[in-house]
Amino acid sequence: MPRAGRWRAPTGPRSAYVLLNFFPIGWPQLEAVHEHGLAYARSVEFYNSTLVWQWLRLPGDVVFAIAALLMAWDFLLKLGPLYPNLVQRITRRPVIPLPRQAGE
Repeated sequence: MPRAGRWRAPTGPRSAYVLLNFFPIGWPQLEAVHEHGLAYARSVEFYNSTLVWQWLRLPGDVVFAIAALLMAWDFLLKLGPLYPNLVQRITRRPVIPLPRQAGE
């Protein structure tokens, strides 16, 4: 059975992303759905009236973009044993290639 700490650790960044990205525009949009309907809440008129809320999404988007770049970099490093020459050129770090099998 997995330990509870393993599953609890990643909830902080996820919660921050949801709070910083979805909530600033989500609550006014939900209110607009209840008052005017879904078509208005998805329209250009609604988004033009909530410009400040759209700018408040920026911190969440920045955190998400940084995390995506770090994940891509980690993925590239993990490709090192499979493609050592490519990863060495990009990262400028020595990579230990996978050992060759006898039949190759």
